[in-house]
Amino acid sequence: MVCECNFESIHGRGLKQIIQEMTTHFFEHRIKRAVVEEYISSDTYRVFSFKDPVTGEIPPKKSGKVGEVILYKDLIGKLTNNFDLWSKNNPLPNQIDYDQFHESQVKLYFSELKSKGVLKRTGRSRRGPFSYNLGSYFNSFAKPYNLLIWHYCLGGSEPKYVFGKDNQLINCLHPALDSFLFEGLRSVINPFINDSPDIPYKGFTTMRSKNEYDEVVEFYRALFAKYDTPLIVLEGFWQG
Repeated sequence: MVCECNFESIHGRGLKQIIQEMTTHFFEHRIKRAVVEEYISSDTYRVFSFKDPVTGEIPPKKSGKVGEVILYKDLIGKLTNNFDLWSKNNPLPNQIDYDQFHESQVKLYFSELKSKGVLKRTGRSRRGPFSYNLGSYFNSFAKPYNLLIWHYCLGGSEPKYVFGKDNQLINCLHPALDSFLFEGLRSVINPFINDSPDIPYKGFTTMRSKNEYDEVVEFYRALFAKYDTPLIVLEGFWQG
């Protein structure tokens, strides 16, 4: 069931009220439908192609190879086990430590996909050319990794970590920056603030460098912290 929460525009609300309502929507509505085994849809992974790492062959369109790799249970298990180990070793997590861990895991995610033949296209053709450099398309891999981790940590009716009890860890998590979040930031959050960073006008792959990514995450994390709200609440701009 889709809720009736609306964050497409300001609707006469102040920033504090908007953030409060987004927090309620995210933690009471959206996370209940989140399942880690289905952390990503084809709408996101269609920007990738499969190229056999041994033969170099590219299978027919709609072969399902990209989805098989990205949703492979061993890949999900490796990344979530790494998160659990990090969490165990950091019982009082802080943002600096998590951001360093996060970068290492996005690099791992990128290398795991590449080794299994899933590559980021640099154009529209599914036959390439492809990027073999994470630095050129950082958010193309950070977005799905962020989806995986927050679905794992917060998804379902009985989440692994609970808002209000585990906020020190929840505060560390990164949202999956994409066109829905970009539009929400521009239309709903930025009218209340000055000197905001540049926000892409298209999809998540247009945020290319890690510097661009870090600038947006750090700026809005500080803003949301003023309202004692974790940045992951930006996921509330996804209302489905």
